[in-house]
Amino acid sequence: MTPYTTTAAIEAKIPAPILDDALDDDHDGQRDPALLDAIIANATDAVDAMIGNRITLPLTTVPAAVRTAALWFVIEEIYGRRQLDLPKNYATAIAANRAWLDQVRDGKQQLDNTAPITLQANSGGQPRVPGRVPQPFTDVNY
Repeated sequence: MTPYTTTAAIEAKIPAPILDDALDDDHDGQRDPALLDAIIANATDAVDAMIGNRITLPLTTVPAAVRTAALWFVIEEIYGRRQLDLPKNYATAIAANRAWLDQVRDGKQQLDNTAPITLQANSGGQPRVPGRVPQPFTDVNY
């Protein structure tokens, strides 16, 4: 299985002191070998579990949105290892990615975003279509 995120992507999002502490379970001042790889594998498995009922796994090409979701799941687990509060914008991003994966699971979104766009009518009126010129109001009973 190909991991959906990388160490470099994680290091770009998590400050080194937080990452180093979260990955140092034996308190020797060094990241424990293979711990980050295990966390990445857990995040990859979590994404697969969320979309596996709709998508053929393993993915032959990993869409950017899947890589992003896995990255946020890794971040969530790393902060959780030391019971650190997530920055608010991180928590928001994690929730948004989880909601998007739920929509993929439920068939409301597609991984490659090629689902047709549907226009919804507004309470019985005509749907707003970009470029549509509204018809002038005409009343034959002047």
